[in-house]
Amino acid sequence: MSYDLIVVGAGPGGYVAAIRARQYGAERVAVVEKGHAGGTCLNVGCIPSKALIASATRLEAVRHAATFGVQGVDPAALGINVAALMERKNKIVTMLRGGVEQLLKGHGVELIRGTASIPAAGQVVVNGDTLAAKNIIIATGSTWRTLPGLPIDGTTVVVSDHMLEWQHVPARLLIIGGGIIGCEFASMMQSFGAAVTLVEATESLLPGEDLVIGRTLARSFAKRGITVHTGTTVEQLETTNGAAATLANGTRVEADRVLVSVGRKPYTEGLGAEALGLLNERGFIPVDAGMQTTVPGIYAIGDVVGGMMLAHVASAEAEVAVKNCLGGHVTMDYHAVPRPVFTTPEVCAVGETEKGLQAAGVRYKTGRFTYAAVGKALCAGETDGAAQVYTDENGVLLGGHVIGAEATDLGQQLCLAIQQRLSVEDVAHTIFSHPTLSEVVKEAVEDAAGFAVHKVGPKRP
Repeated sequence: MSYDLIVVGAGPGGYVAAIRARQYGAERVAVVEKGHAGGTCLNVGCIPSKALIASATRLEAVRHAATFGVQGVDPAALGINVAALMERKNKIVTMLRGGVEQLLKGHGVELIRGTASIPAAGQVVVNGDTLAAKNIIIATGSTWRTLPGLPIDGTTVVVSDHMLEWQHVPARLLIIGGGIIGCEFASMMQSFGAAVTLVEATESLLPGEDLVIGRTLARSFAKRGITVHTGTTVEQLETTNGAAATLANGTRVEADRVLVSVGRKPYTEGLGAEALGLLNERGFIPVDAGMQTTVPGIYAIGDVVGGMMLAHVASAEAEVAVKNCLGGHVTMDYHAVPRPVFTTPEVCAVGETEKGLQAAGVRYKTGRFTYAAVGKALCAGETDGAAQVYTDENGVLLGGHVIGAEATDLGQQLCLAIQQRLSVEDVAHTIFSHPTLSEVVKEAVEDAAGFAVHKVGPKRP
């Protein structure tokens, strides 16, 4: 049996690639999936974690209801029903998973259950059957990285997959790794009642982002009672009767559970990628700007290629790969990728960081505006946060960073502006609703040119 395209993996890169191929005219398209449709993001990543985070957000809102004059709420009496949280989370995942399968079916994509291997270009073996394909897209995603001396037992020492199935909240939780996932779970579990200690080896939380963002988040965490240790590592971990960790800075941390969250690695097990010469020394599959591997006719997208391991990046890469599979000549553009973090407060960054601009020797201007100076933030009791942007010397936006309430949505405004290479003047001439949190973005952009209205500074030229 021959196909125009076979996609290996039905995650946010794979299923989007398969559907796009049909929309762009491919006659026979199949996607091979050994697990659940939707991949890591839908089943054990973005969606289930955000379902639980939504519960944590509502719990925090009720906990502080008295501040808004709401009576009858006793913060000390508040709690969570873990079984109900998990039931709601599972319903959402099941509904969306079924939706993906229906989309594939509706678009005429054949969903093949099984484990795929690729013995050669143009061939995919599934369940003992050899299928022929004009083109192949590898979208097999990633799996958890572990640390030497910290074996994952699924009970005391876990990864986030395990936490998404917990039936009770541990009294004390140690999280190793202060990246996106480590910070999200620290924020959520503290809201649910756990005493959280977070350890990050680099100088700041969210080490891939601006230092000011990581340090602002750490201060916010400290106010909430989350203990943060940066610039140190776990030197020793004992797991008898719970866990006890000795940090390199000499601190001893006792916990009931330990979450290891130190990043992810590409998943290529059984694929045959090494025999084809597709893997680099780090185990990723390198691709060119059109998402093609070193073997003509074989493309790769998503976490398996490295870079920004985000679901929406995989979907964007799918668009590029499919167009090139079908005879196009397009390239992937990463200059305006949003990087959301669903902590409390939220974080979103897009484009360049200050460290990156400095390393590249780019001359830039900085604009900054705080939530505390925005009317809607005061009304909503959300004054903890700020927006910070960078422009080139001509005022064209290069990067934007927001920490605060609804930052993951506000960051999308900056994403659009940076994608379209808008200038400070372009944003200044755009009317923003008042009173809204979005005004923090406009004022930060205007501040880069020194004429934010609600901030003392030079007059507008």
